[in-house]
Amino acid sequence: MRHRTTSILLVLFFAGLGVLWYADYAHVPSRLERQNMSNRLLPALIDTPLADIVRLEIDKGAQGDTIVVERGAPGRWQMRKPVDTAADSETVETLVRILKDLGKSVDAGTIDGDASAYGLSPAETTVKLYLRGSDAPVTLDVGKSLRERVYVRPGGATGVEVVDARLLSPLSRKAVAWRDTALFRMPSFRVAGVTIDEKDPKNQIIAQRDDRHWRLLKPHAVPADDDKIEGLVGELSALRVADNEQGFVEDDVHDLAKFGLDSPSWKIAISPFANSGTVQSVSFGNAVPEKPDQLYAMRGDQNEVIRVDVKRLREAIPGPNGLRSQKVLDFTPAKVSRIRVDALGTHFDLARTLNGWELISPAPGPADSASVQGLLMRLSDLKASEFLTASQVSEPKVDTPNFRVRIWQTPRGSTTPSSVPPSAPEGALKVDLSLGRDDLLKKTVYARVEGDPTILAIPDEVLREFPRDAFSFRDRTVLSLKPEQFSKITVERPSSHVTIIPNGLSGQGMKSRITEPIDAPTDESTVTSLMLALANLRAESWESDKILNPATYGLDAPWLRVHWLTEREPVGTSDKRPRKSLDQGGTLRIGKLKPGTVSFYANLESDPRVFVLNSGVIAAFEAEIHDRSVYSFKPEAAEGLTFEWPSRTLALFSSARTGMGPVWMARPGYDSSRFDFSTIAPLVASFSDLKTSRYLQYMGPIRESSGLNPPRLTIRMNFAGNAKEAILRIGNSRSDGTCFATTAPGDDGSVFLLVPSEPVKALLVAPGRLTDLPDDPFAVLPPGTIAPAKTP
Repeated sequence: MRHRTTSILLVLFFAGLGVLWYADYAHVPSRLERQNMSNRLLPALIDTPLADIVRLEIDKGAQGDTIVVERGAPGRWQMRKPVDTAADSETVETLVRILKDLGKSVDAGTIDGDASAYGLSPAETTVKLYLRGSDAPVTLDVGKSLRERVYVRPGGATGVEVVDARLLSPLSRKAVAWRDTALFRMPSFRVAGVTIDEKDPKNQIIAQRDDRHWRLLKPHAVPADDDKIEGLVGELSALRVADNEQGFVEDDVHDLAKFGLDSPSWKIAISPFANSGTVQSVSFGNAVPEKPDQLYAMRGDQNEVIRVDVKRLREAIPGPNGLRSQKVLDFTPAKVSRIRVDALGTHFDLARTLNGWELISPAPGPADSASVQGLLMRLSDLKASEFLTASQVSEPKVDTPNFRVRIWQTPRGSTTPSSVPPSAPEGALKVDLSLGRDDLLKKTVYARVEGDPTILAIPDEVLREFPRDAFSFRDRTVLSLKPEQFSKITVERPSSHVTIIPNGLSGQGMKSRITEPIDAPTDESTVTSLMLALANLRAESWESDKILNPATYGLDAPWLRVHWLTEREPVGTSDKRPRKSLDQGGTLRIGKLKPGTVSFYANLESDPRVFVLNSGVIAAFEAEIHDRSVYSFKPEAAEGLTFEWPSRTLALFSSARTGMGPVWMARPGYDSSRFDFSTIAPLVASFSDLKTSRYLQYMGPIRESSGLNPPRLTIRMNFAGNAKEAILRIGNSRSDGTCFATTAPGDDGSVFLLVPSEPVKALLVAPGRLTDLPDDPFAVLPPGTIAPAKTP
């Protein structure tokens, strides 16, 4: 029994689905649809798309003209009666939509009776709507109005309905009010091109939107000012027939000459994007008498003359140079395939290859990518400050330019560049720019784009990217190694040399050690900078392909040499154990300063080329390689201090500790009078982290000129539980404020530069004793004042 019931329910369910499907297929209206149909005045339009309503007739009988409009291009309506002209599409579309959705008044209901009492027999106005593919119109009779209500009767009905009079207010308009007053019916965001023709073909302006930017195609192919072109398009979209009804001058025109439209002063056309409509145009003729800001005009698809106020339009068309962008050139640096620069009597030819930029002439070889990209970016961003005619510039010299640059760009969808430069440029020529006279006072260089007579005033900063000599654009890479390849580096300075042995790489930097002239730790940051600078050695510029006279560059007696050896894994080893072999490295020689610069001549031994290195690279080779830390300890570990001056010795000890730190006292037998104990704490702190900027020597006899034999001051520091003392001997001062110093106890050892801290400066002169006579023993001192000691 249970299974039988389930089967019956399933049969009923699927039967119901079948009924619903058939009702939908046969367009059987639902209850809600029937209710909507009963409430609509024109139910035949319920399922009719607006685009299928193709004709509208408004017959006002004896009260006025019959208005007939027909649907034309998408979004456009054409009036056929009383005149053949463009109709106001917004007005027509609004009325058609209202008629389609027009409903009956629920409150008033259907009125039966004599229709003539309501102005419907005959009707004051009859509206007919024709549907696509049907000759029988859908009609609506419109009668009298009473306050805010109007009486209507659908075609074929006997009852009278009441609707809101405001909905049908367009029906009361005169025929002229149905005419389209807009000259162009195209949203500005759909405009893809603008063409402005004048009587002189040379003055034609064509602007085209490309990749979201505007570009002028005529009279010259140059970038356009996006804001100005968008402003022009906005003005064209806003153009309207002037003076309302009086603006429609003549319909069905046969004599265009009397309006100057047989030979228009202007003809403006706007074109849409593909599949977005058709080209729209307007011709402009003579000025309207006594109205200088108005012109007679005619729309391209209409045979009527109208009046248009063009004051704002004239301001929006200041001529081709007024619409062009300050941006001089229009190309994409990433798509450039070939560059040719004529400068200094030399032809530079560069091609993009699979491996980067290649210099084809004047000397084949890799090009300096940074220089090429610098030129491209500078040209891509180049802007003109003025657009001038030849008569406005005295000798611009763009016909005999100092520089000429041509750039080719690969088209869209092109294949990747080959590894070998092609013999001829590929792609489209996008740039042909000549640079003439450089006006030093105005900091301006005059330029001209090929085919454009306009003289461009551009900033002379652009010249920085152009060739200065025959070596321009040549790859400036001198060495290209990995820092971890170095096995040994020796830096020879005028009176010393330092050899370091690198010890690989780590996350903390490069680990290495000095092996000559002493065994000592290195300053890791300095060695890292040195190895990186050497491994990636890059010339600031090339100077010569051959050394004719080494003395010219100071390379006959270089003041700095850097020798290096590299190591590599051998090829084809029989086992898998890591093995290294030494390869002969090379030597970098640094010569004298290049005149007028802060850069130095340099070259690699066994290489005839001479190049220039900037001071930043030289600084990496000059920096102190030795570990700059002289002493490093915890200040609280110090328990004894001894100060030795040529005329006096003072020994101190730490006797106790308080919340303020250790208490320092003089050892028995030492006079601490006039000694400022407040300097001890900062002195110990500076001593505990003592560093130097430079070692003047690592070993050997200490020169007398340093003032360390004997020193001006010797500081000895003792530590708890450590028999070894820290010694600092300070000698003469230099003009830069540094002092000669050493940690050696005798006359032989290292010498370094010390930047004395304030406590050390105060101690460079021995404090006086109470028994010392003042400088002026007869001077009168204030009461309670202790006379200063005479300086020893």
